Amino acid sequence: MILFEKNSRFFFIGIGGSGMFPLACLLKKNGYFLGGSDQKKSPYIQKLEQLGIPVFVTHAKENIDTYDIIVYSSAISIKNPELSEAQEKKKKILHRSDILKYFVNNHPSVTVVGTHGKTTSTSLVEEALNSSPHEKSSIAIVGGTNLSSQNYSDLKNCRFFIAEADESDGSFLKYEPDITLITNIEKDHLDYFKNFDAILHHFEKHISKLKGLKILVYNNDEPSCATLARRYPGEKISFGFTKEASIHATNLEPKGKNTHFTLTTPVNSYKVTLPLLGEHNVMNALGAFSVAYALKQDLSHVCRAFEKLLGIKRRLELIYQRDNCYFYDDYAHNPGKIHACLSALRKHFPDYKLIALFEPHRFSRVRFLFDEFVQAFHHADFTFVFPVFCAGETPSQEDRTIEDLVREIKNYCHKPAEAVYNGKEDYPKVLKEMTEKSIVVSLGAGDISTIAYQIRELLICETSLFQKTP
Repeated sequence: MILFEKNSRFFFIGIGGSGMFPLACLLKKNGYFLGGSDQKKSPYIQKLEQLGIPVFVTHAKENIDTYDIIVYSSAISIKNPELSEAQEKKKKILHRSDILKYFVNNHPSVTVVGTHGKTTSTSLVEEALNSSPHEKSSIAIVGGTNLSSQNYSDLKNCRFFIAEADESDGSFLKYEPDITLITNIEKDHLDYFKNFDAILHHFEKHISKLKGLKILVYNNDEPSCATLARRYPGEKISFGFTKEASIHATNLEPKGKNTHFTLTTPVNSYKVTLPLLGEHNVMNALGAFSVAYALKQDLSHVCRAFEKLLGIKRRLELIYQRDNCYFYDDYAHNPGKIHACLSALRKHFPDYKLIALFEPHRFSRVRFLFDEFVQAFHHADFTFVFPVFCAGETPSQEDRTIEDLVREIKNYCHKPAEAVYNGKEDYPKVLKEMTEKSIVVSLGAGDISTIAYQIRELLICETSLFQKTP
């Protein structure tokens, strides 16, 4: 099927966003013409330009003059000059989910949904479905970078289209997949959903849209997922850490940078070595194994593919190591993700000092989930809290401050915490807290990754100076 005529000209507003970038690449590699804009240069923008996609590093109404179809995401303000100009000139305007909807609904497809674990799980499903030496034709659209991906992108030979489906704006209700994988369901995005019942209702509606194979794969250890599964009349495959689940893991053993476990299906058992940290990543792997099992894949091939994983960018990504000092960078920006991340590091490195660098994301998220954020830092030995990344929001009098977070983390966790205000001037404070055996982890969805790499440069410089000392 043809999405639009090949002579259609797409313009992506915010083309460097994690959700926009993979769709832009997919369209380009399948013969469509497109361009876009973003606020600043980034590695994503550089890759797009290498593909021959013109990108304006500014938002201006004249940017869209020669384009027919304007694509935007929920991160784009209605006041954006390009979006306003498109409305004024009555150009065709599509949300990014409208393009993703076409691919999901018109191909055999898998959606991965849930509060957290989506990016890693989607990447693992892609690896699982392409694990056979004779079959490498499934395509994944992931809101991040799978460092192992071979980037299969030929839609003509696409066996399964795999999509990370975003619940934050309700757009996942547009999709009609053959299989949906639910990782977990927790409180988040309460600026959109208002309450947890609304979140559950949306997930149930997504399940009701299953087509074709109509297979539900779900986390049996998560009560909300299990509740929704009981209401679903079609085929179901459960996964988890208990033997009640169809696909389950036992004998978990963290060893350095790997996690070992036994995978058991209704038919066989397998010894698995997963080069990822934490129980949450084992759970993500179980979801991917379950999708592969549903599609009658050879799970021994999947096991071998998982052993070679390079990981996912910004998902407990190791960005620096020297002797017994490790620096990880992670996208975790809600309490569940942060807890999972810190818990994984604590279990893999039990006798190391664990230092968390946290940049809150959105004033509304901190306001709605304040207590959960405070409790999420239980495993950290020292927490640095950076200014809130606003993500387009403006603060209100009801908002909680980073000083509030620091105070309550100290009170609840009985561990030191400190607010950081002065950017690079305060970075040496992090180095001062490091001991001979330290883990540093940056957490957040805003600028914290950039900050992490700046601190990493200080570490490299310090090491270089130390090595040159007589």
